[in-house]
Amino acid sequence: MQIPLARPDISDAEFLAIKPVIDSGWLGMGTLVGDLETAVCEFVGSDHCIAVSSGTAALHLALEIADVRGAEVVVPSMTFAATVQAVLAAGGVPVFAECRPEDLNLDVEDAGRRITPRTKAIVPVHYAGKPVDMDHLLEVASAAGVTVVEDAAHAFGSTWQGKAIGAFGHLTCFSFDPIKTITCGEGGAVCTSNPEWAERIRCVRNLGITHNTWDRYQSERPWMYEVAERGYRAHMSNINAAIGLVQMNRVEELIADRRRVAAQYDEAFAHLPDISCLDHDLAQHVPFCYTVLIHGHRRDAFMTAMKAAGVGVGILYLPNHTQPAFQAFTTSLPVTERLSAEYVSLPLFGGMQQDAVDYVIEHVRTFMTT
Repeated sequence: MQIPLARPDISDAEFLAIKPVIDSGWLGMGTLVGDLETAVCEFVGSDHCIAVSSGTAALHLALEIADVRGAEVVVPSMTFAATVQAVLAAGGVPVFAECRPEDLNLDVEDAGRRITPRTKAIVPVHYAGKPVDMDHLLEVASAAGVTVVEDAAHAFGSTWQGKAIGAFGHLTCFSFDPIKTITCGEGGAVCTSNPEWAERIRCVRNLGITHNTWDRYQSERPWMYEVAERGYRAHMSNINAAIGLVQMNRVEELIADRRRVAAQYDEAFAHLPDISCLDHDLAQHVPFCYTVLIHGHRRDAFMTAMKAAGVGVGILYLPNHTQPAFQAFTTSLPVTERLSAEYVSLPLFGGMQQDAVDYVIEHVRTFMTT
């Protein structure tokens, strides 16, 4: 059996939704994008949602609006490179912070110690779908006068203290790439409660043009446009939105699938030697991935054995402060460095069949008990 680490869960309904868009001849940003934005707003309880071309674009535009150019931005090293690249694209200076051993989330206390008068924003990453302690984080940010730009690429559908991620007010960035909880094929979104920020992001995603092409073509003079500020080509297409709308109709099913798999892993691995599961609460958190810690210097041997058995595994993620592109910003992060030699992610995705779950559990159990 071959089981991938992750894969999209696409039904016939997504295929059927794409055809009318292609037949219409309007493939770019159109009314379906607005429909998806409304659906996301209603689902997470946000005042404004701006759909964009990717989760990375969402982070980039949010950081542009947070005006981080030339300023410091506190980020965890334990995240995908996209988080750091977005800071650099927006002209910011990344300041790396530690993660917590129990869940690999940003250590808010450590992040707070790294805030200086030059800091303009802090970017928490809700690792594997478990939110950072938002109450504590917002207190730290408020005291320092910095903007919170949430990297919620993993956390669509998750809640903190009963409140959905995306409804906390500053800037929350989601990813809808192929293997996220919902996918648009490719895409992302920024949610915010600030109407001025929302309006600016809508403009900036459209090359700084004040009205998008669809809206202009409904006017009497569609050939006229105004470029109000620097911008980027970062809008979402109607094709991607059509896929996303079907996924939103299926979101509860997709969430339940992920929780079902994670719950079985939790139970199966709880008492195995030399393996620790990350702390999470499946009643509130939607797992994007399932990461465990393999102790006793056995992580690489474990990965080799899983690969040989056809079980997809991955390292999510390699610490960014050790990457060549980011050496100008490197710092000492002993907790992150120690954990990076132990963590490994196991297969988890919507539509994962029970025999695949059983197969993964069997091979993990065999390795850890021999």
